[in-house]
Amino acid sequence: MVVYAIVMKMLGLTVHGWSLLMCRCGFVGGIQMISLGVIGEYIGKLTTEVKHRPRYTVQTILD
Repeated sequence: MVVYAIVMKMLGLTVHGWSLLMCRCGFVGGIQMISLGVIGEYIGKLTTEVKHRPRYTVQTILD
């Protein structure tokens, strides 16, 4: 459906029905999901940094 809508637009023909609208909604939704993922990664790293926990702990010390 996406390929059909793009080809029709490139040829200068009108795209009938909901296909073009659905393509646009899908594109915008995809961009929103990518943005949400980037923000989630940022908040996750920020939370880890704020806790001030060491990266590892020593269970026992051998002499």
